[in-house]
Amino acid sequence: MDRRKTAIVGAVFIVTLLAGVYAWSALTAEEVKPIPNQLEVPDVDVSGLSNTVVVNRTPYSQHNLNLMAGDGSQGDGFAITLIVRVLSYTYVPGVGGGEADFIQVKPSAIVQGGNTGGYTIRYLWLGVSRDRVPGKVGDACAAVILLDLKGINAGIVKDGRTVSSGETGYAYIKCVPVRDSDTVGIGWYIVVWFLYDDANSTDVQNHTLTVKATLTYGKKWIFGWYDEHTLTTEVVIKLVKA
Repeated sequence: MDRRKTAIVGAVFIVTLLAGVYAWSALTAEEVKPIPNQLEVPDVDVSGLSNTVVVNRTPYSQHNLNLMAGDGSQGDGFAITLIVRVLSYTYVPGVGGGEADFIQVKPSAIVQGGNTGGYTIRYLWLGVSRDRVPGKVGDACAAVILLDLKGINAGIVKDGRTVSSGETGYAYIKCVPVRDSDTVGIGWYIVVWFLYDDANSTDVQNHTLTVKATLTYGKKWIFGWYDEHTLTTEVVIKLVKA
């Protein structure tokens, strides 16, 4: 009888332990919202591209810039590629009252490789940051807005889409794979970068916009991730007074 009670107690303990582990993993799991759109994968060799683009800030619009920059990084069987297209620069005379000059940028990040040496993709992060020079009103009033997210085999974990006037840091999207795949990619159709200082003014400042992509990968077991590594690549866009 004692042996039977011991077996029952042991079984109850195991069931309770498993239920607790399941509940813990459910509570700590990252919330993933699938991205419905498909990202157009750029067929570009980044080895022939610079990781810096310079745009002249002119008192007139440049609607068909079509400038391209790119960079990449590799490690542990993974490769991350970042492609950034600067589409256009729009000049708005007499800024103020909510009006602003702006440029339009199209970034995308692609990761290839996986299940190498036990490593798998944890998430892919794509962020956009603009500078802020203390004491420079025009520079502090630059804002970044991200529009029309697209992805391949990816889901949204956390969405920080806007860096408002006066803020610092990155507007970003963070995605995890939603299915087994050797390719994960994310991007925005358009990044709009607003500049509230007048390009025709003697007080206009130079500005810098940084687009950064980071892959985090590691090994996973029932209690979470371990042996994590990152690969990071970035492209810099400089706006300078002509």
